[in-house]
Amino acid sequence: MDSVDHQSGTRPAEASTSSFLAWTEYGAADGRPVIFLHGWPSSRLMGRVWEETARRRGWRVLTPDRPGIGRSPSWPNWSFNEWPAVLERFLDERGISQCPVIGLSGGGPYALASAVHRPSRVSAVAVISGAPPLDDPADHALILKEFRILAAIERSAAPLMRWGFLCVAQVLRRADVPWMRRLLMTFGYSPDEAFLASQASTITLTAGLEAWRGGGTGVLNEGRLYLHAWGFRPEEIALPVAFWHGSRDPFFHPSLAEKLARRIPEAVFHLVPGEGHFTPVYVVQEAVFDWLEQAAASS
Repeated sequence: MDSVDHQSGTRPAEASTSSFLAWTEYGAADGRPVIFLHGWPSSRLMGRVWEETARRRGWRVLTPDRPGIGRSPSWPNWSFNEWPAVLERFLDERGISQCPVIGLSGGGPYALASAVHRPSRVSAVAVISGAPPLDDPADHALILKEFRILAAIERSAAPLMRWGFLCVAQVLRRADVPWMRRLLMTFGYSPDEAFLASQASTITLTAGLEAWRGGGTGVLNEGRLYLHAWGFRPEEIALPVAFWHGSRDPFFHPSLAEKLARRIPEAVFHLVPGEGHFTPVYVVQEAVFDWLEQAAASS
């Protein structure tokens, strides 16, 4: 099927406002559903990475923009713990009783929160290049330098951080993929540099630019969540969970992902040799679908 863009889905009743979620569909139109949660800052357009594999293997990949991202308006007081109710409503409106969830990078905590709070709606969780909990300052030495800088600014000068994100949004809303590619290359994200320089990164870069469509507020609000305690306990997850993490991830050291996996009773951890942060989602798709199908067969 060709990708389909949508806007629908009111906020759950317990929330204070109603709004819409934007989402895309990729893969087989009549395939088994799976929710794909994009990273940060990224958007529903990242779901395109699954298009070919999902169609061939009979999966229907639904990728929503989270509140304030892409075409989904911001919601006040947003948190990881509010997402599971949103996911449940999203599944209800699609007529899906239960399905697995894949979380990429910043989508990882949302996928795990879904397993904690809506275990009857989530059959299994796969996390790729997942963002780990960062409430322990000792772990900050094992994350990207730019993330450490953001954490320091957020602690000491939150208004400055907000102003900076709004300024960045004004620039990125006018940027194109070649410009974004050149910008990221200046950061030296080894070993992802070759990938970012190639045309293969176009989906990743396009999805990243789309995140800023509505301005910087939603990206900022979500970004702040990663710097604090998640508000839920991964130890409470009683579903099958699998992690895939690049051995050379410059954003989050693989030891942080493995540390998180050890906290979850049914979790397995897969180190992806030689890969960085951006590339695992492109190279582990067959393994992820194999695992999801095995988890379904054994349930």
